[in-house]
Amino acid sequence: MGKDLSINGLGSAAGGAFQRAEINGKGTIHGDIDCVHFESNGRGVVNGEIKARTVDINGSATLNGNIDAITIEMNGHARIYGNIAGKEIEIAGSTVIEGNLKARKVNLQGKVTVRRDCEAEAFESDGRIIIGDQLNAGHIDITLRGEARAKGIGGQTVKVRRRMPGWMKWILIVFQPRLYTGRIEGDEIDLEHTKAEMVRGNNVRIGPGCEVGLVEYRGDIQEDKGAKVREKRKV
Repeated sequence: MGKDLSINGLGSAAGGAFQRAEINGKGTIHGDIDCVHFESNGRGVVNGEIKARTVDINGSATLNGNIDAITIEMNGHARIYGNIAGKEIEIAGSTVIEGNLKARKVNLQGKVTVRRDCEAEAFESDGRIIIGDQLNAGHIDITLRGEARAKGIGGQTVKVRRRMPGWMKWILIVFQPRLYTGRIEGDEIDLEHTKAEMVRGNNVRIGPGCEVGLVEYRGDIQEDKGAKVREKRKV
């Protein structure tokens, strides 16, 4: 690796190989970056791909390329015109990922949109989450604090809950946070406030606020009185 790259205030620089690459203020990097640590604080723009051990983004960022890192942490507002891959990814705030998101562990909070697929061993979300295509993970835990969507969901365990502090219960009445999806498949499925065309699993719980077209189950099924299931089928 080469020396450090640091943009402070207003400025721009070419990409390259660095130990550390930092943007503090309003800065632009033109080209790919290969570094140990990348950090952007303020309003950063990278016109290229980022390959690093750690990526830390705070504030506003526009990243015009793929990101490949071991750990990625984003706080604030970001737009990524590419794919994100890593071992551990934490995103909070308002973020749009135009490509795929893939990691061993994914934790999303706030308003996060993934235009294509999201794949992980463990997936947790708390907020308004939009997955344009498929969400696949070993363990999926979704907390609804707004509308959530995915074309399809698959995992060993799938759990969907709607939780808000007592003083915010009026928001639930007005906005009715819910998960909308076409199909959910898994071994252990536990759903609340979910609208799906089909749910297929081993042991399935269809909790309050759910609307499901077809439930296929191999083991046991529990259905809340407040749920609506058009058809159930043991397979």
